[in-house]
Amino acid sequence: MWIAWLFTPKKVFNVVIVDKTVLNTKCTEHCSFTWILDNQRYCKPDKDLYSVPKDYYGFFPKEDEKYAIHGLEVLSYPQLDSLVNVVDMTYFTDTYGIYYNEWYLHHDEKERSHIIYGGMNEKDLYFMRGMKNNKKLILTEFNDIESPTSGSVRKQFEEMFGLKWTGWVGRYFDQLDTLRTDEIPEWLIHGYMQQHDNKWSFSGPGIAFVNDDNRIEVLEHDQDLKSSVPIIETPEKWASYYSMVSEMKYPYWFDIMHTSQDNDVVSEISIKTTVRGDSIMSKNGIPSRFPAVIAHDKEDYKFYYFTGDFADNPIDPGLSDYRGIISLRWFLYNKHNAERESFFWEYYLPMMQKILTDYYSGIQHKKFIQVETNK
Repeated sequence: MWIAWLFTPKKVFNVVIVDKTVLNTKCTEHCSFTWILDNQRYCKPDKDLYSVPKDYYGFFPKEDEKYAIHGLEVLSYPQLDSLVNVVDMTYFTDTYGIYYNEWYLHHDEKERSHIIYGGMNEKDLYFMRGMKNNKKLILTEFNDIESPTSGSVRKQFEEMFGLKWTGWVGRYFDQLDTLRTDEIPEWLIHGYMQQHDNKWSFSGPGIAFVNDDNRIEVLEHDQDLKSSVPIIETPEKWASYYSMVSEMKYPYWFDIMHTSQDNDVVSEISIKTTVRGDSIMSKNGIPSRFPAVIAHDKEDYKFYYFTGDFADNPIDPGLSDYRGIISLRWFLYNKHNAERESFFWEYYLPMMQKILTDYYSGIQHKKFIQVETNK
């Protein structure tokens, strides 16, 4: 399998990855996308394969709590124009950023603190606008336009791509009992207790919802949820087109977006509620169904928005160097991450392969036509 991968021809495909949330060289917010690029033998113009810790724009961690920032904002507008001209696609995998506690105190996300770097900015928008005008592929996803992105930048992004954030984000937790897990951020627990009579009496799995105005609601299994894990549902038309499963559990972060009719909704996230859960959702204006994948793959421009944290997957980077490794996926699942790993293999990977293959083939066809025209 490794030899077959090694002798598969490389395909030059110039990609700009933007990741502003890189705590260490594992680069969890974009490593699974780079995994796909390398597995499919997409390479840089110099014929080198993409490197997880090097080939992106954003926050670069160094030793002894030092860091470097090399995002699109360090480029001048003429440099951004030049970048648009030479690249084939861009993927904004995460703009949430890096915060004081997690960087200097190593507290991860257990309590909120002031930002060091992050958020989508005007230079990012300028670059994306150029990519859109040149009909080049743009991929974006969860938390690209939420906090700490400013309201004005968010509004411009929404208007540019026909989207509207509801203000809500959510996440599934396999355990809500704080004596049995340390996964739940302290700010989420404290915020909920302040709004709900100082109580946190949950146990078992559930889903937490957080609004931009700081409202927090929690739905727990059995009491509020018939199925504790959000389900991504894809109509047969799109499941067949992208070669992915029609139903897939999604146990991680997501945001709730509305979209214009000019875009296609490829998949939806469904929250299966009880009567009590439905009452909580309705009272707070939280829909039980909302887009998971929003696509605009048309002649005027090519754009995708994934409402989940899709590029963050617990995948072994060493497995990318094996052709046909997907056929052995059943032997690779870790029981502690089985749902997130199955999401990668059964949903994210086939969808991304289809998006990249179609787009790359389109580029090659245009080049061929141009050569023939110039003869």
